[in-house]
Amino acid sequence: MLENKKTDEWVEKSVRPDGNTNYLLRRWHPVVDKNGKINLVIGYGLDITERKMLEEELIRSREHTEMLARAKEQFLANMSHEIRTPMNAIIGMGNQLSRSQLSEQQQFYLNTINTAAENLLVIINDILDLSKIEAGKLSLEKIGFEPVKVVNNAIEVMRHKAEEKGLRLTAVLNESQLSPVLIGDPFRINQVLLNLISNAIKFTEKGSVNLSCRVIAESKETQTLQCQVIDTGMGMDQVFIDRLFEKFSQENDSVTRQFGGTGLGMSICKELVELMGGTIEVKSKKGQGTRFTITQEFKKGTYQDLPAVMTTQITGDFLKNKKILVADDNEMNRLVASIILENYGATVLESDNGRATLEAINTHLPDLVLMDIQMPELNGYETTRLLRQLGNNIPVIALTANAIKGESDKCLEAGMNDYISKPFKEDEFLKTIARWLKTDINMKSETAETIPPMYNLDSLRDISRGNETFVQKMIRIFCEQTPLMVKEMKAAWEEKNFAAMGAIAHKIKPSIDNLNIHTLKQVIRDIETSGKEQKETDNLEDLLNQTQKIIAAVVSDMQINAIEPSSKS
Repeated sequence: MLENKKTDEWVEKSVRPDGNTNYLLRRWHPVVDKNGKINLVIGYGLDITERKMLEEELIRSREHTEMLARAKEQFLANMSHEIRTPMNAIIGMGNQLSRSQLSEQQQFYLNTINTAAENLLVIINDILDLSKIEAGKLSLEKIGFEPVKVVNNAIEVMRHKAEEKGLRLTAVLNESQLSPVLIGDPFRINQVLLNLISNAIKFTEKGSVNLSCRVIAESKETQTLQCQVIDTGMGMDQVFIDRLFEKFSQENDSVTRQFGGTGLGMSICKELVELMGGTIEVKSKKGQGTRFTITQEFKKGTYQDLPAVMTTQITGDFLKNKKILVADDNEMNRLVASIILENYGATVLESDNGRATLEAINTHLPDLVLMDIQMPELNGYETTRLLRQLGNNIPVIALTANAIKGESDKCLEAGMNDYISKPFKEDEFLKTIARWLKTDINMKSETAETIPPMYNLDSLRDISRGNETFVQKMIRIFCEQTPLMVKEMKAAWEEKNFAAMGAIAHKIKPSIDNLNIHTLKQVIRDIETSGKEQKETDNLEDLLNQTQKIIAAVVSDMQINAIEPSSKS
């Protein structure tokens, strides 16, 4: 031990009679004379049991933390795959459906489905990167948006849920005060509103859910808005309100069993609102409903600040004479990809596992492979590595629902050429394929029309089985009688004759439904309900003014565009 004449130390481990482990640090220090001989050895021992225990605890804690991080990453990867797979089919098939002949009402329904799907995708992306939210590093847009459209969009997406439960879902907006355009992140605002409205509907069995938005402060350059979501639902105890915004928080297990949910929504809402510079508060009493209040300042904008919504139209059979293999174990994903590819002239081959993919490549010699990652027998990584080991350089594009950080790097390391995350945008999907096939692609971009029609005549035509004379008669009656009925309805309200007001609203309601005047469908029902209950509500005057304004606009448009010349005379 002392041959090298240098200090030496080591740790001795022993077990005490009581069974506990003891650690002793031993050190030997030789004292050497001028001739290099050891005259003396100084040795001592130091009990380091407590220090070793702390070190071992730190190691265990670090390993546990790393294990939790791996488990979280795996959970997010699995959740990503499982949710994105049906989302890919919803968005993909929605895009295909939009290219077919649809009535205006069907197009309205499809637009609502697509909007809801896009909003859900934003939420999925946020949950997949919870660490960004926790660290306050979530990127926020600062673009122009129309607040009235954002609020109305949230209401339309949630309306069917309210109707299923027989609830009144209303929106009260002081449009005359609201700036037409504000600067902020409309997607995050929409996400918060959808979450709050969805929760309000979920926990309300009867009554109503109301979304209001008003200006509470204003300067030359900014507006401060206060948005409230108020329900007549089950309410909450103060003990639960105090921890409402904690992650995975539910009032109790019975609530989770009855209504579902993860308890993440309120936490994400609070994080998003505060990241945008706002505040969120809640007031509630058990059995007396709940009121959420969001207060936030926005910079004013102009219509020039609104982002141009562009649609890309790809034309021609640019994939003609090209064979593309779609390797995916999910039939819906194969179907979506196949329909899109065949629309542009491709011959599509399919396989549902890694081994079948290798066989198809060897047998049919496709020009390109769209490779899913999670497949049975051989996953996408293993299949691609085997291809490359065999010297096959066919272009392989990962088409995967795994969207977590680092996934694209793993695909490229495995030998893939590119990466597309599901659900994909069709134009990006096609452009990526064209790039690796070195094929020219014809593209035409145009500004998308996002303003929904004020009304449509499909229901009238369905009722009359295409009898255009009947349709023209109904339009003429509507234009002649409805403005007068609205005027009478307002007069009844001014006289506090709520029963007469409600009765007139009941008469107008079928015409609004038959003409598909979507902006008034719930409004006229709220006026009718106030009449039946014979009471004034906070927003009743606004509802009546809104009805008069929209009916006047519809009648004006009908007189120009819907009434045939012979009928006008």
